[in-house]
Amino acid sequence: MDDYTQYLKDQMLAPTTVRNHIRNLGAYQEAGFSIDSEEDKTIEHLKTYDVGSKRQTMVSTISKYRTYKQLPNDNIRQLLVEAVKDTIKINDTNNQARDIPSISVFRRMMRDYFIKKDFASCAILYLLLTFKVRNADLMVNIVTKKPTDNTKNYLLLRPTSVVYIRNDYKTFKTYGQKKHRIVNKMFVECIQKLDDSTLIDKDLNNITRVIKKITGGYTEADLMKRSVFEAKGLRAYKKISNNRGTSLQVMADSYNISTQ
Repeated sequence: MDDYTQYLKDQMLAPTTVRNHIRNLGAYQEAGFSIDSEEDKTIEHLKTYDVGSKRQTMVSTISKYRTYKQLPNDNIRQLLVEAVKDTIKINDTNNQARDIPSISVFRRMMRDYFIKKDFASCAILYLLLTFKVRNADLMVNIVTKKPTDNTKNYLLLRPTSVVYIRNDYKTFKTYGQKKHRIVNKMFVECIQKLDDSTLIDKDLNNITRVIKKITGGYTEADLMKRSVFEAKGLRAYKKISNNRGTSLQVMADSYNISTQ
């Protein structure tokens, strides 16, 4: 189990997440289930847990372990997606006071910023909504020539598009450089207006305050949670996972709408 613990740490998981996975494995075995059973049998075992956060947590732990052991896991991953959706629905129903506005509300807000010629706010909100980025991912330099420094984040402005390049983000060691070509006319015009500048204050400690001012009090994590809630199907989850640079397991562990 020491090797597996080190594997979890190498995935850049938080210490509490590592401890939770190890504890969950122990509880699963104490319930009389084998952590190395055939996939179909394992799914039967996992479905004995109540629908909601309890099942989601255990499915996430078992899926992570089976990935490490290179055991068949595709159907368990699909069960994880279903468990996430179930948990979100339950939490959303039970805690309406904590509801986050729909993504469409933030998109209208983004267009309003554009109309008001607040191009920085519009661009920041576009990146948050489109790529589900973290705070530090917004620390970008706007450039017109291909950058040679592969340690920073950039918005490379071209005549009709912008290339969003991320080299400095939380899970870079796992996912490597991320590059997205953006052709949205509104966003491109925003970056043209902001040419040869930074998009956001370089003080990382100030970014949350800036984002909350732009969104009306919501953080990047809030927007991520709402995006996960509104996503439909495995393809949508995978797109969010790829854009943000996170795993389905982390999404399952961390992004319930109403519990954080």
